[in-house]
Amino acid sequence: MHTAKKIGAQVIAGVRGKDLDDARSLGVSDVLAIDDDEAIENFRLVDAIADTVGGQVAAKLIAKVKQNGSFGYATVLPESASAQNPTVRITRVFAQPDPSKVREFADDVRDGKFALPIGRRMPLRDAAEAHELGEKGGVGKILLLAPDPQD
Repeated sequence: MHTAKKIGAQVIAGVRGKDLDDARSLGVSDVLAIDDDEAIENFRLVDAIADTVGGQVAAKLIAKVKQNGSFGYATVLPESASAQNPTVRITRVFAQPDPSKVREFADDVRDGKFALPIGRRMPLRDAAEAHELGEKGGVGKILLLAPDPQD
């Protein structure tokens, strides 16, 4: 979201309905409850979507891309999704390590240009528990602290 806004894109955050207010606080142009089929159905068409959820959410969202628009996905795209909107360019997105971008992002956080929303802070020794929580979803970003706070 931060990078897209930085290059001038209008960003619409797709989040669970219970997280709409938190998403709005990030300064996005609009929000969409991706767990609300009616909200998705009634949402306007957009030029591009970057999907990190996949599955049936992706299949519903691809219908909201304008003709000749773009749909990038990072997880699993249902086979039926591409046939659903054949004029949309569909691209699998892979992360590419780039230390200069990590430094730029860290500098923006340090300089207050971007606030990284942390849902939970946990000591490094609880990394396995943090991983399990992350897999379940809905906890936000988890920050592992090292050394452990009591050390």
